[in-house]
Amino acid sequence: MLKKLKPKKILHIWQQSLKTHHGRMLTLAGVAGLFYFPVWAGTLLSTILFGSAALLFNGGFLYLGLRKLWTQRETLRQMPVSGDERLIGHMLIVGSAFWLPFCRDSVSLQALIWLLVVVGVACSSFGFRIFWRYPVASLMILVSMYPNNVFLAERIFTSIIEPQVAENFTAWLGSIALQVIGQPAIAAKNFIVVGEKSIHVAYPCTGFDMAISLTGLSLWLGLTLKQVWWRISLAMVSGVAIAIVFNIPRVVVLVLAVLYWGKSTFDFWHGPWGGQIFSGIMFTVAYYVVFAIYQLNSPKPMAANDNGKG
Repeated sequence: MLKKLKPKKILHIWQQSLKTHHGRMLTLAGVAGLFYFPVWAGTLLSTILFGSAALLFNGGFLYLGLRKLWTQRETLRQMPVSGDERLIGHMLIVGSAFWLPFCRDSVSLQALIWLLVVVGVACSSFGFRIFWRYPVASLMILVSMYPNNVFLAERIFTSIIEPQVAENFTAWLGSIALQVIGQPAIAAKNFIVVGEKSIHVAYPCTGFDMAISLTGLSLWLGLTLKQVWWRISLAMVSGVAIAIVFNIPRVVVLVLAVLYWGKSTFDFWHGPWGGQIFSGIMFTVAYYVVFAIYQLNSPKPMAANDNGKG
């Protein structure tokens, strides 16, 4: 795909595109993309420090979505676009590109505006039918545009579920684990009480972010390896279970650090290094579990298939 796009050819295509109104609109969309890209990439890279798989999550879905559309490029070229569709797409591009520089204080707002630019490009180039003809590919591309889907999922979860459900559940599991190793711990809502001390359990110590990451990675691998949906669903559920199980010892370690080991130890395990250690172990286990599920009674070797619609 990229081998044929040499710099001179890219420059020639760009020069030719400026000769048409639609080409100038796409160029404006590209400028908006250059404006948003540092925000998108910077946010993704910052999540790595805390053991998040957002970079792999977003990059994987973006690659899968674009690859699916690339395999259908001949069909896409022949898709008719009405004048109304092109006009609506151009209006989305111009309006969104205009507002993007004025939203520097909000990553979420920039992501939403860039999403409208992408929708405008798709509508003006291929028409609205691209979204229902290639729904999976379109959804994967749109999802990848938000730089921290774990944060977004957490906000959606807390808006539709009773407040602090995850925190209370984590505190309860942590107190049971502490009791197993001889600590007189009890759970009081989202607090773990040990003697006269209480430890507040708050996001992201709930393990919710890891559960979302493993769910997304299981889905991504399943789609890449062309697995059936029951295997993908089983792998996603297993990812959530693994995240919950591996979050318990981290909560225990943090509680013990507060009780006995001091602030420096707590800061280590609560910070980027501690997060990377736990995440590394968790992702290693998840890797083998997910691949075991995808290879379970598999009639043929797993292989990615570039053909087919999204």
